[in-house]
Amino acid sequence: MSKHGNVLRNMAKGERMLVSPSGKYLIYTEGQTSCSLGCPAGVDIKAYVNLIADRRYEEAVQIIRMANPFPGICGRVCTHPCEAECGRKDIDQPVSIKSLKRFASDYELSRKKPGIAQPVIHKQKIAIVGSGPAGLTAASDLALTGFHVTVFDSAQTAGGLLSWGIPDFRLPKNIVRTEIRDIQSLGIEIKQGKRIENPIELLEKGYSVVILAMGCQSSILPGIPGEDFKNVIDCLDFLKNVLEGAVAKLPGKTIVIGGGNAALDSARTALRLGSNVTIAYRRTKEQMPADPEEITHAEEEGISFNFLAMPAEISFDNGKLTVKFQRAKLGEPDASGRSSPVPIPDDYFSLDAEQVILAIGSKPELASFEKSGIKLTKRGTVETNEDGMTSVKGLFAAGDITTGPSTIVNAIGSGHCVAAGVIKSLLGEQSEKKHGEMVVVEAPEPETSQRGGTCFIPMEKRQSTFGEVEMGIEERAAITEASRCRRCGSCGVCSVCLAVCDYRNAVISIPGGVEAELAKVPFELAKEAHEKPEGKWNLESEEKKIPLKIESLLAKVDKTLCIACGKCEESCSYKAIRTIFDIEGNSNAQVELTACRGCGACLAACPTGAISMGFMGDASILPRVHDAVKNSINNDHIITFSCIWNDSDPSIESEPWEVKLQCTRRTSPALLLEALALGAKAVAVRGCADDECHYLPGTWMGPDVVKSCQSILEAIDIEPGRISYLDDDDTFGEFIKNVQVLEKFQSTAGKIPDIKSNLGRCLNAVQILMAQPDRVVEIKSKGKILLGYGCLAMSEPTFEAYGIHESEVLNSIKILLEKAEIDYEIASGIHISGTSLKEWGMDSLYESYSKSVVKKVNESNTNIFVLATPKIFNTFEKMELACPVESLPKILKDKLSGEFMKTSDVIAYHPACAGAGKFDDNCLKLLDLIPGLKVQKIHGNCGDTGWRDVSNESKQEAKILLKSAEEAGASTLVTGSTRCAAHLHAVTGGWCTSPVKVVDIFTYLASMLGGEE
Repeated sequence: MSKHGNVLRNMAKGERMLVSPSGKYLIYTEGQTSCSLGCPAGVDIKAYVNLIADRRYEEAVQIIRMANPFPGICGRVCTHPCEAECGRKDIDQPVSIKSLKRFASDYELSRKKPGIAQPVIHKQKIAIVGSGPAGLTAASDLALTGFHVTVFDSAQTAGGLLSWGIPDFRLPKNIVRTEIRDIQSLGIEIKQGKRIENPIELLEKGYSVVILAMGCQSSILPGIPGEDFKNVIDCLDFLKNVLEGAVAKLPGKTIVIGGGNAALDSARTALRLGSNVTIAYRRTKEQMPADPEEITHAEEEGISFNFLAMPAEISFDNGKLTVKFQRAKLGEPDASGRSSPVPIPDDYFSLDAEQVILAIGSKPELASFEKSGIKLTKRGTVETNEDGMTSVKGLFAAGDITTGPSTIVNAIGSGHCVAAGVIKSLLGEQSEKKHGEMVVVEAPEPETSQRGGTCFIPMEKRQSTFGEVEMGIEERAAITEASRCRRCGSCGVCSVCLAVCDYRNAVISIPGGVEAELAKVPFELAKEAHEKPEGKWNLESEEKKIPLKIESLLAKVDKTLCIACGKCEESCSYKAIRTIFDIEGNSNAQVELTACRGCGACLAACPTGAISMGFMGDASILPRVHDAVKNSINNDHIITFSCIWNDSDPSIESEPWEVKLQCTRRTSPALLLEALALGAKAVAVRGCADDECHYLPGTWMGPDVVKSCQSILEAIDIEPGRISYLDDDDTFGEFIKNVQVLEKFQSTAGKIPDIKSNLGRCLNAVQILMAQPDRVVEIKSKGKILLGYGCLAMSEPTFEAYGIHESEVLNSIKILLEKAEIDYEIASGIHISGTSLKEWGMDSLYESYSKSVVKKVNESNTNIFVLATPKIFNTFEKMELACPVESLPKILKDKLSGEFMKTSDVIAYHPACAGAGKFDDNCLKLLDLIPGLKVQKIHGNCGDTGWRDVSNESKQEAKILLKSAEEAGASTLVTGSTRCAAHLHAVTGGWCTSPVKVVDIFTYLASMLGGEE
């Protein structure tokens, strides 16, 4: 943490502003979108609203259901606290979020698909007492986690107050039944008509956890004389009686005492039964806890209100009830934050009625649970800790039973919390408090728009029907209303605009490496940071100004390193990078910034290191790899490359042994093999599931890179499973098990040459690893020729990993040996002499490897050791071996006379850049065996420097060499070194217009076999 505190994580709208030369920007953090913060259930509101605007209604419902299993119910009766926090409230009017939720859920309901039962993967069984919104939400979360869940409810119908406490004109019961069935389809068992008197008995019957979620179903009475008279009824009993048909008419006058939603529901129900209704409330209209919309609907339907009226007494005379009220005034705020009603002395009035409905409030009914020993609060609710656990082990509680009467959406939020607490208790898995992805947005001038409204049935019908009075919102109106969303805060998980998003990823950091955060920024800001990486950025507030660094994740090409091989172009799914040509024949890759999404695939594919990407470029990642290898001592020497987006909370923060990348396709053979070469035991590449990749077209490149690395490891006798691609926990566990028995590689930190070429770094890492094989193969030539492929065995799969093909050189050598009828044995495990290791200061590795090579050759009982590449031949020729060393061209020359076709071709021969000497001489003598062939030996340099400093200069040298061959009249350029051929293929691929074909000596000879014609 910096001296400024955790500045970047705590940035939020209104507190600080990002100021740059191009303008001012607001900063948000994922999870701080005001509407989502206002939702107790934690629904990603911005995501589903914008999915509706994009006409992706089914996906919108999926987003809602991730946090709220009752979208249809809450779309009708939610108190929508989210709208009070809507970013439009200070401009015109909040977005009608509740109406949009209902629209999406109704759309889904018309196309309902059967639910899928979830597999039970945990042995613990869980019981839930109460089937209201809190209990069923917890049941849903726990079933999705893999627990067997049984819900017990004393009523004959599941749903609690949802099923009988809210009248049909607000919440049709078919909606309730449908959404409960959806939850039940997850595999949840609901036992109705099962009253649980003592929850301890459920624990004794084998349930690991019992969650109490019975709600508040016992009415609170005002405690005044006459409250027990006939025709005085509490609201809960009244609503239940109406639902069950016990009350069909309610003539005369009805007084409803109370100001909550239950009071409004009772009043509107009484109105529909034929009564003249008055609501009496002890505070003012503004302080009524009922939903303001419900108050408005009641007023529209003709219900009268009497405010600042405190009930004092109920009397009964001649079949009529008289309620005596004392007038009140507002005093100091009470515990609810509202002003307390203070009675005015000697100021009374009375109202007559045929019936009185008491809707003062409700409380939990816990008398039967006394024997359980559960500790209660002073308010009579169940006392719990932050995880929802009560004072009794194994007993948890959620919903109104812990908070007192609340809203449906609050009960849903409580259900989520208690489920998380149970999971933590049973599995030891604790939900981390995450800070979320940052987003930088322009500070635009707001434009006003009219809030859309829902439709209602005609008023003359509303006052008498129990059918649903609110008709919802039509599709066109829903799209218009959803489009009013300002998209405050960070991008959600909706991916509405991924393909055409105006934002790009960037890393914002405080100079000095103290803090760094992934952020989404407007394209223009990303472009500015890309073009002016040293630009002046500041985080400003009233108190201070903090300098920042912004590194755009847009690809950048260094033309001095680009060889125009086209590999980046092939790797880009967005067609954002291409090779361009000028009239003089020069060429290089160029990035179209408007199309670049910053996935990093081009960096991984580039063999020369010509492409960079700020914080996610190799120059920045390699130090993190070094640190991860060093810190992996605490992780059994295993390091991990993981995708930022694999986490629901994208962040570049990581474990000490972890390297986070924007995508697993950003990994490269160089990065993965270097991690092993630096001293790790194994490397895990943790990717996303196939259908969850943040970038197009999915997770295709990360696994391919890993497979390439495994082929390289296999070629040098190292267990290929040391590098594995993992996309779930099961494969990760198997990976850990497989690599536990392996030894870590020697630490070489500070000794590996620091070069930019990806392919060069990869080959360097391979040389270090080949000296530490997992498998040692014994060679017994039994008088055969011992053939050493030299670097070909390891370089061919390495070149292949970068899409640079060395033709069929190994297969060509095999064909030539068979034609020459040479009996040979492959020198497995012998690649190069290892002198580079000594040059790099890795003396112990060099000594052990060189000794093992000499020992293997000497113990092979071979008569002659034959090498296939010039540099390795020159090196081994100087070593003290028990057998003579010879080049493969020399051996073939003595056996292939008369085996080649006659030709009139003219070819150019390019000696090995590394200096071949006798090797070259024998190559030329082999070519002389081809009847009619004219050979022009040309001088020059193909530009190959062992791929350690590849640059545009080497490309120009290759062009000169090809031009020389063309001027010599050659149709083919044959190289004595296979590596020279591979280099020429790479630096001339995709752009070369030369008519001269490039081929290595062995592939050319194999193509000319067949005898004289």
